[in-house]
Amino acid sequence: MLSHYITIALRFMSRNAGLTTINIVGFTIGLTAGLLIYLWVYDELRFDAFHQNANHIYRVVQVDKSGSKNVYNSPRLGEDMQNMFPQIAAHTFIYCSNDYTFFLLDENNINAWHATVDENFFTFFNFPFTEGNPETAFVDDMSIVISDNFAKKLFGNQSALGRELIQINQFDSRRQHFRIGGVVRLPHNTHISFDVAFPRTAQRSSSSGAVYLRLDERATLSKPVREALARYLVDNARSENLLWFQPLRDIHLKSDVVYRHDHNQGNMQYVIVFSVLALIIVLMGSLNFMTLSTAQAVKRIKEVAIRKTYGGSKNELMKQFYSETAIQTLIAMILALALAKIFLPYLNSFTTKEMTLFFGIQFWAIVLLLLLIVNFVAGSYPATYLSSFSPMLIFKGGNAGGRKSDLTRTLVTLQFFFSIGMIICTLVVFKQLSYITNKDLGINKDNIITARTGLWYGVESFKQEAMRNPNVLSVSMSLLTPESFSYEMQNVTWEGKTDTDTVRMNMAIVDGDFAKTYGLQVVAGELMRTSGEDIMSGHGGGAMINESAARVMGMDNPIGKTINGNRIVAIVRDFHFRSLKEPVVPLVMVYNMEALVNISFSLSPVNQQQTIAYIKETYERMRPETIFEYRYFDEQLAAQYHAENQLSRLFLIFTLLSLSISCMGIFGLTALSVKQKTKEIGLRKIAGATVVSIIWLLNKDYMLRIAIAFTIVTPLAALLMNRWLQSFTYHTPLSWYIFAVAGAITATVAAATISWLCYNAANQNPVKSLRYE
Repeated sequence: MLSHYITIALRFMSRNAGLTTINIVGFTIGLTAGLLIYLWVYDELRFDAFHQNANHIYRVVQVDKSGSKNVYNSPRLGEDMQNMFPQIAAHTFIYCSNDYTFFLLDENNINAWHATVDENFFTFFNFPFTEGNPETAFVDDMSIVISDNFAKKLFGNQSALGRELIQINQFDSRRQHFRIGGVVRLPHNTHISFDVAFPRTAQRSSSSGAVYLRLDERATLSKPVREALARYLVDNARSENLLWFQPLRDIHLKSDVVYRHDHNQGNMQYVIVFSVLALIIVLMGSLNFMTLSTAQAVKRIKEVAIRKTYGGSKNELMKQFYSETAIQTLIAMILALALAKIFLPYLNSFTTKEMTLFFGIQFWAIVLLLLLIVNFVAGSYPATYLSSFSPMLIFKGGNAGGRKSDLTRTLVTLQFFFSIGMIICTLVVFKQLSYITNKDLGINKDNIITARTGLWYGVESFKQEAMRNPNVLSVSMSLLTPESFSYEMQNVTWEGKTDTDTVRMNMAIVDGDFAKTYGLQVVAGELMRTSGEDIMSGHGGGAMINESAARVMGMDNPIGKTINGNRIVAIVRDFHFRSLKEPVVPLVMVYNMEALVNISFSLSPVNQQQTIAYIKETYERMRPETIFEYRYFDEQLAAQYHAENQLSRLFLIFTLLSLSISCMGIFGLTALSVKQKTKEIGLRKIAGATVVSIIWLLNKDYMLRIAIAFTIVTPLAALLMNRWLQSFTYHTPLSWYIFAVAGAITATVAAATISWLCYNAANQNPVKSLRYE
């Protein structure tokens, strides 16, 4: 019996090949988009989940009285806490460097980001090793572990295990020989990143870094134990800071801790947004499928009547209609899986991920559930409604189209609702990104390049050499580049401060040419002087503060006062060094030669590549053990909005897909409607109707659907996007024309689709139309 149902279904599909193709393709597009978004969301939610006992691992965070959080802790903290609390099963530590480490390999210079880790780091975490193993990676102090990406950069497909890297000390050119004891793969879905990992015993580093604790799986944390853990520094280290234990799985998506070494930071809000987006796209594909299935079903009323007259039962008819829907949904799902596999590499490249199309139990459960829901809903009308019709009513000319028409109109309106809503969201996101790109930040961002250096006390001679090129307008040094100033915060006090409240401000270390290079505007005082002669004579240094810091200090003229022991020499106009999601905050800029790591060049736009080549040659001549690697500052600023840029592009892609799905549905419905009204069109033409009037006749119902959808979706989209814009302290206004444009785009696309079909039908010979059966 099943084979009989399949045979009839395939015959019906072949007789209606055009509409069947539109139906399957529209649903396939929706499923493909939904699958790809599902993989992205799943990947985001699974960050750092590959570690064993990931749900029992925590990062130790200090919280001061003002509520500010920081990750920097002593490497001994974990050991001391484990000795005191039996609930802690293990601990480990990692310190990530702010600067390059320089190596030699076969006389070739190499720059590398390095980390210093506890010897148990790779047994505490479960990063997969491609060469070597975590137990023997650090056999002695001169062993190192490198990442697989760094290994491919150095050795290609050759083995790296046991090879030698020579580290060059940037101060005295002293060389140390290290042996590669292991190659570890750092998956894209982890917050930890480095090129080279040294054992802490080799570096003898006391630098603060991130401490991780793993709780015993059987441990129970009573309230007194939790309080003792939180107050550990207060009770044992004479500190006022409390401890907060951040779950490992929360670091990627739910972190409010500003830590510049966290890799691939995500946003839980965008995970929710894309989850809803996937649901909408799949729903639109399903609605399109249901709409066309319902519209085609009415053509089969006479078939139903004949089959019932010859003894066909309602149950058999329902099975027939459900089997036809099942075949189409199954074909769509197979095509969607194939397309998802084809397009997944492009999505990985776009999102810098390494997602794979896996076929686990959870995946197949979701697919099966989706197919059952769509099959049931899309097949419910023909299976239940048509199969219940009386054959006598149909043969006497009864009309079954009323309820079908109401259902079809509702489904079409829903499709327009989602299409208009997605267009509105896309336009608002692009408008905000344009606002971010073009807003005056109070700081120069064009024609500036930055680079990590090993110059230190040789910086002045390098500056002089670089400035010999007339296209080098200015050169300055700083610990961090401006977009990273927010990572460094300190408690500050100043001369004349009377209250005892803790005040924290962002602290930046810069030289005297920083303001000139980045175009900062001086409000009062004069810029700090940090040239060699000024420092030696005692006239250099000092501090520059921004207007926000001056307001917090509450002084009319803080010039000459000291802040954290530095004399204030200038106030500069507020500039944006944080994302525009946040307000401008107090900033103190001081000088410290031994903390200057980044160098910035303000360049003339003329012959820029030749100028950069000159800088590179000069730098590598003065520091032959290094490589000059630079970035454009405007690109570094743009990286702050990486998530928003991805959001805008993906919104655009999926908005176009939703419009395509809607158009396919409208095309199919219109083709069916035109076919049913062929005689009516012929009669109207004979009666003198124009082509335009006939096109409008078929257009007006869709325009009404668009108007209804627009009326409903506009206030909802306005509320949603206004809330999103409020996440930015500085944002574009929610302009009325965005909604008008969204409605106009939808109406234009729909009208063009409908009018093309109507035009062809209206231009047929009326005599031919009257003969149509």
